[in-house]
Amino acid sequence: DPQFISWFRVNKNRITEIPEMFKRKMFDIQAKLGFRQLWTIDSSNAQRRVNLKYFNKALSGIDGIKTPLDPDDREHVCVHYVIWSGKKREMQEYLLHNNIDAQDESAQDVTQMEQFEKFATKPYPNAAKLENCLCYLPAHPCLSQADLAYISGKINTFFNVGSTSNSESSPVK
Repeated sequence: DPQFISWFRVNKNRITEIPEMFKRKMFDIQAKLGFRQLWTIDSSNAQRRVNLKYFNKALSGIDGIKTPLDPDDREHVCVHYVIWSGKKREMQEYLLHNNIDAQDESAQDVTQMEQFEKFATKPYPNAAKLENCLCYLPAHPCLSQADLAYISGKINTFFNVGSTSNSESSPVK
């Protein structure tokens, strides 16, 4: 909402209580938790970008996956580290078996859903290409270097690229 944009600029004074309009659809505890996270959002996002760069470097050159872009002209928030693979299901099962939270939030081709058929009046080939090919890996700021090495090592091992020294014991829980 544009009326709140000025509240979140870096040089503004800290708000000491949650504005009532923020709590309209939340319980007080939800609003307080969300409000508290705003204090660390910049450092959290910066660490997520560090994790993205680590994964992109560790997973570069693997045939069978595509990694996220990391454009220089903007800052990626990287809530998840999303990779594309034609072997998504098999990779996901392998990663889950190795204690890696490989989420299944696959993109759906909404053009094939009944509720959108009146809007989808032509083929959308990119939507079909993404369906059941995206795997969401953890990228949260609390991951350690050992966690990042373990995750990327397991992906490398799955694609028979080789393993890293940290790929045998799982620090990721």
